[in-house]
Amino acid sequence: MSFSNLTTFVQRLYSIMFPVYLSVQSYKSPEPTDDIQWLSYWCIYGLFMLLENLIPIAKKFTFYSTIKLGILVWLINKRGSVVIYNKVMKPAFIYVEKMIEDEAYRQKQVQKFRQKFMKQ
Repeated sequence: MSFSNLTTFVQRLYSIMFPVYLSVQSYKSPEPTDDIQWLSYWCIYGLFMLLENLIPIAKKFTFYSTIKLGILVWLINKRGSVVIYNKVMKPAFIYVEKMIEDEAYRQKQVQKFRQKFMKQ
């Protein structure tokens, strides 16, 4: 087993199995803070996996698996997932949510779409 394969195995074990266990434990506890941490983690992990599949060239970089493992360790152990969620994902979600829920914005987008395709 090469170093890269070993790193990938450890990364998957640590980034999926350990958080699954801790997520189940947080579900049992009455404290909401651990629920927030693990919900944030899974949102970021899902986004990370989506981006990784959309940008497959990233996997070709030397030490990519090691760097990814380091990021995932930070997300889990240092509550990095809560930091990333609060600083990046939450503001982005609020922005997108406003666009989705704003009727005037949607009407304007439909109007632009019609104008663009009616000319053709």
